[in-house]
Amino acid sequence: MSSDCDYPPLSEEQMDILTGIVMGDGTVDRSGANPRIKIEMVNEDYLTWLDNILGNMSTGVKHTQTAEESAKRLRESGFRPNADSSNYSDVYKLTTRRNPAFNRFSEWYDSGEKVIPELKLTPNILKNWYVCDGHLENRKNIRPMVSFGITNEYERSEKLEQMFIKAGIDANTTESKNLRIGVEHTEKFFDYIGSPVEGFKYKWPQA
Repeated sequence: MSSDCDYPPLSEEQMDILTGIVMGDGTVDRSGANPRIKIEMVNEDYLTWLDNILGNMSTGVKHTQTAEESAKRLRESGFRPNADSSNYSDVYKLTTRRNPAFNRFSEWYDSGEKVIPELKLTPNILKNWYVCDGHLENRKNIRPMVSFGITNEYERSEKLEQMFIKAGIDANTTESKNLRIGVEHTEKFFDYIGSPVEGFKYKWPQA
């Protein structure tokens, strides 16, 4: 594709979804003239849903590794000599097409590591970040709460807390490098992000 060609515009919904993904499991490939976004995970249903949302901006969902291949790689590396394929899942990947609109994400890596800038957490951004990095803590006889793994952003967690507060949701950093939403605000959190996405309904409270 020539650099002189026009690139298809992305909708606000598509950009918000991709923003949440890059905040979580997504990576930005900056090797070409324009960046592209990659996301690799075991949840094929979610990637298929994302492929439909992105339309011609996606190159499709590809099966990259079987459960046996994952276990074999761990055995051969010596990291887990007894790795059994029954404990692993197949891995799938979706890659977007290159687009200059993704240059905004390239700036997140200017320091040499991914640093999330201060953003307005729209429902779609927060929902797709949650399915990548969030966890629903279900406890017997106690209302559930939500937490986000923020290991890479732990030293900048105050910025993340403020982003949640501006969305009307209280979140506090824990010593275990999580950002936790207490039980009082968990219901508000799910009201804000709305209905589940395909493949991740288990991360929503059951009615």
